[in-house]
Amino acid sequence: MSGYLKTPDLPEKPVRIAVIGGVPDVFEFFLRRHAVTPIVLEPNPAIDSAISDHADAQVFHAGQGKLFADARQLDRLADAFHNASITPCRVSGAYPGDCALNVLRAGNVAFANIKAIAPSLSTELKQQGVRIVHVNQGYANCAAVVIAERAILTDDPSVAAAAAAEGFDVLSIGKGDVRLPGHDCGFIGGAAAMIAPRRLLFFGDVTRHRDFDQIQAFLAKYGCAYDCLPDVPLTDVGGIVPVC
Repeated sequence: MSGYLKTPDLPEKPVRIAVIGGVPDVFEFFLRRHAVTPIVLEPNPAIDSAISDHADAQVFHAGQGKLFADARQLDRLADAFHNASITPCRVSGAYPGDCALNVLRAGNVAFANIKAIAPSLSTELKQQGVRIVHVNQGYANCAAVVIAERAILTDDPSVAAAAAAEGFDVLSIGKGDVRLPGHDCGFIGGAAAMIAPRRLLFFGDVTRHRDFDQIQAFLAKYGCAYDCLPDVPLTDVGGIVPVC
């Protein structure tokens, strides 16, 4: 397979294949309607059942087919991406042991809990010239959406503060309007997916979010179109990991 994305955080072309968790059919059909073929992960029994198959917890694509993944997912990924470079990592245990791959990359900056990030991924990012900025939030990738190279949307204060300190344009929104079964609420990043340049999907009805007007204005500021599923609860599904 060829055609791997160079910049998965901000796809330089329409995403055609992405890794995703075992989402409800309505969300899988939503992706397929946008011509994205999902590669579905198996649940990882070593982490919290609420996120046990979340893509942003178990796989990180560093670009050009360099995948970092929990060892339990290697066979599934190898079957789907025959010529990818897949580095096994350990994602297990209680928080922050389940955050080894939950890294938010925005161009040449990555936000992560440096105590939790997988050493092999940290090394790869640094070799690519990416500077890793510490945030207290281990679920950094789940907690934010990269809208443009220097712009993010987040519902986590630590990610918002770190990104603002780096000179990013940050829209910080209220927390509590994203569903995550088994928990009080989820994160906005896990409920969204960039599937093409300036094209964002929301897994559920983002218009019901308390800060929707701000979200809509922020996306418009960067010329980012969006689609969502009306009358479906906005749900943290662990986002997607764009690959091709």
